[in-house]
Amino acid sequence: MKPLAASIAGLARAVFLAVFLAVFLAAPAAADTVMDSRGPDPDRGKAIFHRGVTADGGEILAAMGEEAFEVAASLVPCASCHGHDGRGRPEGGIAPSDVTWPALTDPRGARRPDHRQHPPYDERSVLRAITMGVDPAGNELNSTMPEYRLSRRDAADLIAYLEILGHERDPGLTDETIRIGTFLSPDNPRGKATRGALEIYFDDLNERGGVYGRRVELQVLPLPAAGVAGESLATAVLESLGDEPPLALVAPDLTGREQELAQIFEESILPTVGPAALNPWLALPPNRYVFYLYGGVDELARTLVDFAGGKDSLKSGRLLILHEGDETGLSWAESARDQARLGTWDEIRISTLAEHRRGEAVAAAEAQSAPASRAVPAEIVLFLGRDRDLQSFLQAADARGWYPAVLVPGILAAPTLLDAATEFQDRLYAAFPALLTDADPATASGYWQLAQERGLGTEHLAAQLAAVSAATLLVEGLNRSGRNLSRERLIESLEGLYDFSTGLTPEIAFSPNRRLGARGGHVLAVDLSKGTFEPTGKRVVPR
Repeated sequence: MKPLAASIAGLARAVFLAVFLAVFLAAPAAADTVMDSRGPDPDRGKAIFHRGVTADGGEILAAMGEEAFEVAASLVPCASCHGHDGRGRPEGGIAPSDVTWPALTDPRGARRPDHRQHPPYDERSVLRAITMGVDPAGNELNSTMPEYRLSRRDAADLIAYLEILGHERDPGLTDETIRIGTFLSPDNPRGKATRGALEIYFDDLNERGGVYGRRVELQVLPLPAAGVAGESLATAVLESLGDEPPLALVAPDLTGREQELAQIFEESILPTVGPAALNPWLALPPNRYVFYLYGGVDELARTLVDFAGGKDSLKSGRLLILHEGDETGLSWAESARDQARLGTWDEIRISTLAEHRRGEAVAAAEAQSAPASRAVPAEIVLFLGRDRDLQSFLQAADARGWYPAVLVPGILAAPTLLDAATEFQDRLYAAFPALLTDADPATASGYWQLAQERGLGTEHLAAQLAAVSAATLLVEGLNRSGRNLSRERLIESLEGLYDFSTGLTPEIAFSPNRRLGARGGHVLAVDLSKGTFEPTGKRVVPR
């Protein structure tokens, strides 16, 4: 027999449930009247099930455990336990229910492993389970099941989605075709090279039979103008995707708007493989819809710092980290500083380029009266700026006879290093996410032959190879998903890739908690006498 307090609590719960349902189902607010006229929308319900938010991104709360501690439902969406197909997967001793509609409404009801039995669900009892944590027989659900605070409209939308869960066909699919999209700037030479490489890859794939007999169609979508941001950017992207969006994206250009675009793809439940990004958005928990080939500037900056910390000629003295002064540059600099603290430098200092120039001007003025008092700012400089700023920095340092070791993420400004004064010989280093030496010779030769036949030159070769690598990863995911393809199956297949070779990149690995395929990079030394970049050793993965 339950203790008296528990019995009273159970009675109070039952009374409250009855009152709640009476009010909830019989007394709609004005907003619910609008909902009734529009009808339940499974697309809105899909956002609630998969992401724990309303279709427009509004917050939903969920009560957890016996204490009913409230958290954002986005932290515990339905799909996190019941699976994105709704069928539930036992984990950690917990067996989430199959919440597809045929399973919920099975006339035989259910008998669970814990011996709990109940009649079949209907819309009303599903609602009670979601919001009150009880099954059709009045049994309390497992305490790990959140109780979601849903409006009437949200509840109706969620139930509408549950009724089709597991049976809907995702966009971009027919029995004969798979439509894959990419966002590229039509006037950007790099975008043209990316498009050409993708067309070559998919044309060759289709000539070899496609994916399980389906032809892969490439849909090139225009990238919104650089000045478009916020709600306008989301509107522009959704308009480009249209009413029939592709199944997935491959190698879109996210540069400069990585977080905004990645969030839009997440909200659209749109798998995205191998986007171009200087600043990949790798927050935790990860955006499960975006898979990056390589890290960006942040990863390369930490790679350079780790490399320098292990090199006798660079691991002591003072390290100066220079950045452009914006929020992104500061985040790169702070991340590099955290990495540098694992080393043995005497001093680690962060400065903006503007602050550094002002400091140098003041020091130069003071040195006119006491030339011997002007000390150099540092022995090692990590430079997180663009070509023009790097050129100015190197020229100014040369003018005052200061020749520090300079470390530069190659995707920002590497070519400028080749124009440095000869006094910088053996003092300049750049890091790149991948090199041609990472490629399998046969794979690279096969692509290059096709590219020559199609008249695609060597311009932006790195972008071409990254695009082909992204397409290779995507197609591997499509093949592993089987004929019964869906976005969720594709994501789960990509999450299962471990030490996978694209033939053009370092080995790639993803997992449910990892969206960065290949960590670290190659550090190259600049040989000013030859005008070349020379390898310094094996690929460096920062600690």
